Amino acid sequence: MRTASPSGRWTASLGGAYVAWSQQDVDYDVVAQHVDGSGDLLWDSLGVRVCGATGNQFHAHALAGGAGGTWFAWEDGRVTSLGSYVQRMNVNGLPTLTPDGIALSSGLADETDPSLASDGAGGVIAAWTDMRTDGDIYAQRVDTTGTLLWGYGGDPVCTAAGLQQFASVASDGNGGALVAWEDYRAGGGDIYSQRLGPDGSALWTPNGDVTSNAPGSQYQATVVSNPDSMGIVVWVDQRSNGNDLYAQQIPPPETAPLVTRLVGALSSAPNPAPGATEISFALPGAGRTELAIFDASGRRIRTVTSATLPAGGHTVPWDAHDDAGRPCAEGVYFARLAINGRTLATHRLTLRR
Repeated sequence: MRTASPSGRWTASLGGAYVAWSQQDVDYDVVAQHVDGSGDLLWDSLGVRVCGATGNQFHAHALAGGAGGTWFAWEDGRVTSLGSYVQRMNVNGLPTLTPDGIALSSGLADETDPSLASDGAGGVIAAWTDMRTDGDIYAQRVDTTGTLLWGYGGDPVCTAAGLQQFASVASDGNGGALVAWEDYRAGGGDIYSQRLGPDGSALWTPNGDVTSNAPGSQYQATVVSNPDSMGIVVWVDQRSNGNDLYAQQIPPPETAPLVTRLVGALSSAPNPAPGATEISFALPGAGRTELAIFDASGRRIRTVTSATLPAGGHTVPWDAHDDAGRPCAEGVYFARLAINGRTLATHRLTLRR
């Protein structure tokens, strides 16, 4: 008997979609299909088998990779503990890695609910819930040959006390990833987030920055990327005794990622500003430095400086105009400081005309 699990996930590509699901013949396997923009099935009419290993495979996730191949991830029960596995299929629906996929980690404990994002080089960055302690978030980067780039155990994203689970991951546009998850380190459910560099290093506060710790529980976080290495997290929120949807830009306003590990904070004066203001910052070393202004929607409106600067303190003026020379309306804006393409800090400032 063949039955299909409702846990399949899909991803769009060039007007069509890739769909993955769990399908039971003897046990549950991962099956996938490529559908074009007209609804025609481009692979076998019954789908192609991504993983038919012994044991059950659930919670399949698809990530379109264009002509270079499409990635799939799933929760795998072929050994004693659950593992997170990936496979890459070519345009004809044939696997390009080891048959039945490769494990993302060492399998020391249950690894569940893998999520995928592109690394910008044909490979993927995956994040999952890892039970090697009390429930943490781990991540792994895999290249097109199936090589694990962050070590066989994966890299820890969050190992704070309490349970962390259900990671969501998105590309940061610079070879790294944005990760958001449910976090119970304070008892109730909160939402935390982290940015990972291409080498797996944490670029924000160790164990993540708070995205929302409002009263009540927050859960089911989903992160998507937007330009300039920033992101938006959406979650289900119970602060009003019901299930509502909330969203937040990350880094969250009025936070300064990496400030505790570098030198100096990003600040402006006057703030609020009636017009022109001065923005001050300190660099831990010399490098190509960019200071940019974004509006409340996350749209870049002004590059204040883009130059190679020495280490130490700096102050630059912003005349409260955009790159086209137009005066900016009053409201909330964000200054972002980066060195050599790496975000150091963000700062909230307000214009009042």
